[in-house]
Amino acid sequence: MFARKEKRILVVDDEAAIRMLLSELLSEAGYSVNEAENGMNAWELLKKTDKYDLFILDVNMPQMDGITLCRFIMRDFPDMKGRFLFLTANITEDVFFFLKENDCKYIAKPFKMVDLLGQISVMLAQKEPSVVSAGAGKMQGQDRRVEERFLWLGDCRIFKDKIYDATPLSAKIQDISASGITVRYTGKPLAAGNSVTIHIIGLNLRTDAHIVWSKTMNEIETTAGLQFMEPISIPSAISGSRGINP
Repeated sequence: MFARKEKRILVVDDEAAIRMLLSELLSEAGYSVNEAENGMNAWELLKKTDKYDLFILDVNMPQMDGITLCRFIMRDFPDMKGRFLFLTANITEDVFFFLKENDCKYIAKPFKMVDLLGQISVMLAQKEPSVVSAGAGKMQGQDRRVEERFLWLGDCRIFKDKIYDATPLSAKIQDISASGITVRYTGKPLAAGNSVTIHIIGLNLRTDAHIVWSKTMNEIETTAGLQFMEPISIPSAISGSRGINP
Protein backbone atom coordinates (compact mmCIF):
# COMPACT_ATOMS: atom_id res chain seq x y z
CA MET A 1 0.00 0.00 0.00
CA PHE A 2 1.29 3.44 -0.93
CA ALA A 3 2.19 5.53 2.13
CA ARG A 4 2.66 9.16 1.28
CA LYS A 5 4.39 9.84 4.58
CA GLU A 6 7.37 7.90 3.22
CA LYS A 7 7.90 10.45 0.46
CA ARG A 8 10.84 12.71 1.27
CA ILE A 9 11.06 16.31 0.08
CA LEU A 10 14.04 18.65 0.33
CA VAL A 11 13.14 22.35 0.51
CA VAL A 12 16.00 24.63 -0.55
CA ASP A 13 15.55 28.36 0.03
CA ASP A 14 17.76 31.06 1.51
CA GLU A 15 14.90 32.60 3.51
CA ALA A 16 14.42 30.87 6.86
CA ALA A 17 10.79 31.97 7.17
CA ILE A 18 9.94 30.44 3.79
CA ARG A 19 11.68 27.18 4.62
CA MET A 20 9.82 26.91 7.90
CA LEU A 21 6.49 27.79 6.30
CA LEU A 22 6.82 25.19 3.55
CA SER A 23 8.16 22.63 5.99
CA GLU A 24 5.16 23.05 8.30
CA LEU A 25 2.63 22.93 5.46
CA LEU A 26 4.19 19.94 3.72
CA SER A 27 4.58 18.07 7.00
CA GLU A 28 0.89 18.66 7.71
CA ALA A 29 0.16 17.21 4.26
CA GLY A 30 1.95 13.99 5.22
CA TYR A 31 5.42 14.40 3.71
CA SER A 32 8.81 13.96 5.37
CA VAL A 33 10.62 17.27 4.90
CA ASN A 34 14.23 18.40 5.22
CA GLU A 35 15.53 21.94 4.71
CA ALA A 36 18.67 23.57 3.30
CA GLU A 37 19.44 27.28 3.20
CA ASN A 38 21.26 27.26 -0.16
CA GLY A 39 22.39 24.97 -2.94
CA MET A 40 25.76 24.23 -1.35
CA ASN A 41 24.20 23.02 1.90
CA ALA A 42 21.66 20.99 -0.03
CA TRP A 43 24.43 19.35 -2.07
CA GLU A 44 26.35 18.37 1.06
CA LEU A 45 23.17 17.06 2.67
CA LEU A 46 22.30 14.98 -0.37
CA LYS A 47 25.71 13.31 -0.40
CA LYS A 48 25.33 12.30 3.25
CA THR A 49 21.72 11.13 3.30
CA ASP A 50 19.39 8.92 1.33
CA LYS A 51 17.95 10.14 -1.94
CA TYR A 52 14.92 12.40 -1.99
CA ASP A 53 11.69 11.90 -3.91
CA LEU A 54 11.33 15.60 -4.74
CA PHE A 55 13.30 18.84 -4.56
CA ILE A 56 11.58 22.21 -4.10
CA LEU A 57 14.08 24.89 -5.07
CA ASP A 58 14.39 28.64 -5.12
CA VAL A 59 16.19 29.88 -8.23
CA ASN A 60 18.34 32.66 -6.78
CA MET A 61 20.38 31.78 -3.68
CA PRO A 62 23.86 32.66 -2.36
CA GLN A 63 26.83 30.26 -2.65
CA MET A 64 24.99 27.98 -5.07
CA ASP A 65 21.78 28.81 -6.94
CA GLY A 66 18.98 26.38 -7.67
CA ILE A 67 19.89 25.83 -11.32
CA THR A 68 23.50 24.93 -10.48
CA LEU A 69 22.32 22.55 -7.77
CA CYS A 70 19.96 20.91 -10.23
CA ARG A 71 22.81 20.43 -12.73
CA PHE A 72 25.02 18.81 -10.08
CA ILE A 73 22.29 16.44 -8.93
CA MET A 74 21.38 15.33 -12.45
CA ARG A 75 25.06 14.79 -13.23
CA ASP A 76 25.80 12.59 -10.21
CA PHE A 77 22.29 11.18 -9.65
CA PRO A 78 20.75 10.88 -13.14
CA ASP A 79 17.81 8.85 -11.85
CA MET A 80 16.59 12.00 -10.07
CA LYS A 81 15.75 13.78 -13.30
CA GLY A 82 12.15 14.96 -13.24
CA ARG A 83 12.12 15.44 -9.47
CA PHE A 84 12.71 19.21 -9.43
CA LEU A 85 10.04 21.83 -8.69
CA PHE A 86 11.20 25.46 -8.82
CA LEU A 87 9.45 28.38 -7.15
CA THR A 88 10.19 31.72 -8.75
CA ALA A 89 8.69 35.19 -9.12
CA ASN A 90 10.67 36.07 -12.24
CA ILE A 91 11.83 33.54 -14.80
CA THR A 92 14.41 34.52 -17.41
CA GLU A 93 14.57 33.06 -20.90
CA ASP A 94 17.69 31.05 -20.03
CA VAL A 95 16.05 29.57 -16.94
CA PHE A 96 12.86 28.78 -18.85
CA PHE A 97 14.71 26.81 -21.53
CA PHE A 98 16.79 25.00 -18.91
CA LEU A 99 13.65 23.87 -17.10
CA LYS A 100 12.00 22.81 -20.33
CA GLU A 101 15.01 20.87 -21.61
CA ASN A 102 15.55 19.04 -18.31
CA ASP A 103 11.95 18.15 -17.49
CA CYS A 104 11.83 20.49 -14.48
CA LYS A 105 8.56 22.00 -13.29
CA TYR A 106 8.03 25.45 -11.86
CA ILE A 107 5.31 27.42 -10.13
CA ALA A 108 5.24 31.18 -10.46
CA LYS A 109 5.00 33.29 -7.33
CA PRO A 110 2.60 34.18 -5.87
CA PHE A 111 0.90 30.78 -5.69
CA LYS A 112 -1.67 28.95 -3.61
CA MET A 113 -0.75 26.05 -1.40
CA VAL A 114 -3.43 23.81 -2.93
CA ASP A 115 -1.79 24.31 -6.33
CA LEU A 116 1.64 23.47 -4.92
CA LEU A 117 0.32 20.31 -3.26
CA GLY A 118 -1.46 19.32 -6.45
CA GLN A 119 1.72 19.70 -8.50
CA ILE A 120 3.68 17.69 -5.94
CA SER A 121 1.12 14.87 -6.08
CA VAL A 122 1.28 14.76 -9.87
CA MET A 123 5.09 14.70 -9.93
CA LEU A 124 5.33 11.97 -7.30
CA ALA A 125 2.63 9.89 -8.97
CA GLN A 126 4.56 10.00 -12.25
CA LYS A 127 7.50 8.36 -10.48
CA GLU A 128 5.37 5.56 -9.01
CA PRO A 129 4.66 2.18 -10.65
CA SER A 130 1.36 2.04 -12.52
CA VAL A 131 -0.33 0.01 -9.78
CA VAL A 132 0.36 2.86 -7.37
CA SER A 133 -0.39 5.68 -9.78
CA ALA A 134 -3.97 4.47 -10.03
CA GLY A 135 -4.58 6.09 -6.64
CA ALA A 136 -2.97 9.39 -7.56
CA GLY A 137 -6.25 11.03 -8.50
CA LYS A 138 -7.75 10.27 -5.12
CA MET A 139 -4.59 11.45 -3.37
CA GLN A 140 -4.54 14.69 -5.31
CA GLY A 141 -8.18 15.28 -4.45
CA GLN A 142 -7.29 14.98 -0.79
CA ASP A 143 -4.52 17.56 -1.21
CA ARG A 144 -6.87 19.99 -2.91
CA ARG A 145 -9.09 20.05 0.14
CA VAL A 146 -6.27 21.71 2.06
CA GLU A 147 -7.36 25.18 3.05
CA GLU A 148 -5.99 28.08 1.05
CA ARG A 149 -3.37 30.01 2.99
CA PHE A 150 -1.86 33.32 1.98
CA LEU A 151 1.48 34.90 2.79
CA TRP A 152 0.63 38.30 4.26
CA LEU A 153 3.35 40.21 6.07
CA GLY A 154 1.27 42.27 8.48
CA ASP A 155 1.45 43.16 12.16
CA CYS A 156 -0.61 41.82 15.03
CA ARG A 157 -0.88 41.93 18.81
CA ILE A 158 -1.51 38.85 20.93
CA PHE A 159 -3.25 39.29 24.29
CA LYS A 160 -2.53 36.34 26.56
CA ASP A 161 -5.46 34.95 28.54
CA LYS A 162 -7.65 37.33 26.52
CA ILE A 163 -6.92 40.26 28.88
CA TYR A 164 -7.20 43.38 26.73
CA ASP A 165 -5.56 45.80 29.16
CA ALA A 166 -2.48 43.59 29.62
CA THR A 167 0.71 44.27 27.68
CA PRO A 168 0.27 42.44 24.36
CA LEU A 169 2.85 40.42 22.50
CA SER A 170 3.83 42.14 19.25
CA ALA A 171 4.24 39.76 16.31
CA LYS A 172 4.71 39.69 12.54
CA ILE A 173 2.20 37.72 10.48
CA GLN A 174 3.75 35.13 8.18
CA ASP A 175 0.64 33.62 6.60
CA ILE A 176 -3.10 33.71 7.16
CA SER A 177 -6.19 31.65 6.30
CA ALA A 178 -9.86 31.78 7.22
CA SER A 179 -9.26 29.53 10.21
CA GLY A 180 -5.76 30.36 11.40
CA ILE A 181 -2.57 32.36 11.29
CA THR A 182 1.19 31.85 11.57
CA VAL A 183 3.19 34.53 13.38
CA ARG A 184 6.80 35.27 14.25
CA TYR A 185 7.93 37.24 17.29
CA THR A 186 10.79 37.84 19.70
CA GLY A 187 10.38 35.81 22.86
CA LYS A 188 9.79 32.38 24.33
CA PRO A 189 7.40 29.81 22.82
CA LEU A 190 3.74 30.12 23.75
CA ALA A 191 2.13 27.17 25.50
CA ALA A 192 0.16 25.01 23.08
CA GLY A 193 -3.54 24.84 23.92
CA ASN A 194 -3.70 28.23 25.65
CA SER A 195 -6.40 30.68 24.62
CA VAL A 196 -5.50 34.18 23.45
CA THR A 197 -7.03 37.14 21.67
CA ILE A 198 -5.30 38.33 18.54
CA HIS A 199 -5.61 41.83 17.12
CA ILE A 200 -4.84 41.83 13.38
CA ILE A 201 -3.99 45.47 12.84
CA GLY A 202 -4.23 45.60 9.05
CA LEU A 203 -7.74 44.10 9.14
CA ASN A 204 -8.80 46.06 12.24
CA LEU A 205 -9.96 42.75 13.66
CA ARG A 206 -9.88 41.23 17.13
CA THR A 207 -10.71 37.57 17.45
CA ASP A 208 -10.20 34.76 19.94
CA ALA A 209 -7.79 31.95 19.09
CA HIS A 210 -5.81 29.14 20.67
CA ILE A 211 -2.17 28.20 20.29
CA VAL A 212 -1.73 25.08 18.14
CA TRP A 213 2.08 24.97 18.11
CA SER A 214 5.05 27.18 18.92
CA LYS A 215 8.78 26.65 18.43
CA THR A 216 11.97 28.69 18.42
CA MET A 217 13.74 29.46 15.13
CA ASN A 218 16.94 30.68 16.77
CA GLU A 219 18.02 32.13 20.11
CA ILE A 220 15.78 35.16 19.64
CA GLU A 221 12.83 34.51 17.33
CA THR A 222 9.89 32.16 17.76
CA THR A 223 7.22 31.06 15.30
CA ALA A 224 3.72 30.01 16.35
CA GLY A 225 0.56 28.72 14.72
CA LEU A 226 -2.80 29.95 16.03
CA GLN A 227 -6.27 28.66 15.18
CA PHE A 228 -9.21 31.07 15.29
CA MET A 229 -12.18 30.10 17.45
CA GLU A 230 -14.43 31.26 14.60
CA PRO A 231 -13.43 31.49 10.91
CA ILE A 232 -12.72 34.97 9.57
CA SER A 233 -13.33 36.47 6.15
CA ILE A 234 -10.21 36.97 4.04
CA PRO A 235 -10.39 40.35 2.25
CA SER A 236 -10.14 40.32 -1.54
CA ALA A 237 -7.00 42.47 -1.28
CA ILE A 238 -5.29 39.41 0.20
CA SER A 239 -7.06 36.44 -1.41
CA GLY A 240 -7.43 38.03 -4.82
CA SER A 241 -3.82 38.94 -5.41
CA ARG A 242 -1.55 36.85 -3.21
CA GLY A 243 -1.21 33.18 -2.52
CA ILE A 244 1.64 31.63 -0.61
CA ASN A 245 4.44 33.85 -1.89
CA PRO A 246 7.86 32.82 -0.66
